[in-house]
Amino acid sequence: MAAPTNTRLSYNVSDGDLSAIGIREDLSGLISNISPMETPFVSSIGKSSASNTLFQWQTDTLTAPAGGTSGNRSVEGDDMTANAPVEPVLLSNYTQISRKVIFSSGTADAIDWAGRKTALAYQLAKASKELKRQMESMLLGNTGKSAGKGAGGGDTAAARATAGLRTWLTSNTSLGSGGANNAAGVAATDGTQRALTEALMKPVMKSCFESGGNPDTILCGTAQKQTISGFASSVAVGYPVAQAYITADRDSQASMVAAIDVYTGDFGSYKIKPDLWIGYDGTGRSSAKAGRDVFLLDAEYWDVAYLRPWRAEELAKTGDSQKRAIVVEYGLRAKNEASSGVVADIT
Repeated sequence: MAAPTNTRLSYNVSDGDLSAIGIREDLSGLISNISPMETPFVSSIGKSSASNTLFQWQTDTLTAPAGGTSGNRSVEGDDMTANAPVEPVLLSNYTQISRKVIFSSGTADAIDWAGRKTALAYQLAKASKELKRQMESMLLGNTGKSAGKGAGGGDTAAARATAGLRTWLTSNTSLGSGGANNAAGVAATDGTQRALTEALMKPVMKSCFESGGNPDTILCGTAQKQTISGFASSVAVGYPVAQAYITADRDSQASMVAAIDVYTGDFGSYKIKPDLWIGYDGTGRSSAKAGRDVFLLDAEYWDVAYLRPWRAEELAKTGDSQKRAIVVEYGLRAKNEASSGVVADIT
């Protein structure tokens, strides 16, 4: 049976063409965004404050026990002399400014958007997530610290740069041929890349322990996470964990264990966390730099020092739009780099 004459129908609503005026497209009020958001490094380390663009701190270490045949033995009644003092080491880093700027027209903010309250609020939330990912990538990187400079006197303006995690690690490292650690906070020299093996990781674990460190996390790229999952995990069983499977009983489904999430070695246990932003240079994860470094991390001895914490600033209104800038000024503090280590120059 046909609808009575002049009945308002919705059949002529086509994709992108609302011929029946007033009918809103059904977009389910939801925007799906599956972009990876995990930032294991920034999320696990501490937070502190900086009071200047150049911030400083001190590190110290205990002297080694007296060795040899005498050790620390004193003659009865002997006069005392002072031990040679070991002074703390003064370290420094610079803060850098990161920002995302959003302009949203008055019309865009007035529209009843599907999946968002206002265009401005949605873009601000999205920009905040993007900025946090960028922080993760930069703080893990091999960029050395820089004071930057202002324009003028023939100089081109250059932004300040905070030294990334890789630049601080000098005590417990495994490097490819030709690779070198430089001064604290200075970019390391890349070596020839090589495949990640358990044999490369074990000496770094040993070195961390001997330095007094207690790393409990391995941060690595996605390909390197798969490599670690292929390590022979059980001498007694005698096969790689990626080939193991466990069946509880005849009535249950078999469960295949194809990953290592915790590695227990001679000097402790390490949670293995893949980090998408190690060595990320913006050209994609097939880049030779992606996942180049595998970090053994003790998060207690690292923090982000904020000169200006995260904030959304309202910019001057110069037209029919709202303008916002998300700004954060921060730097990485290595409270004691000997707590952690790196297997560098990995493919």
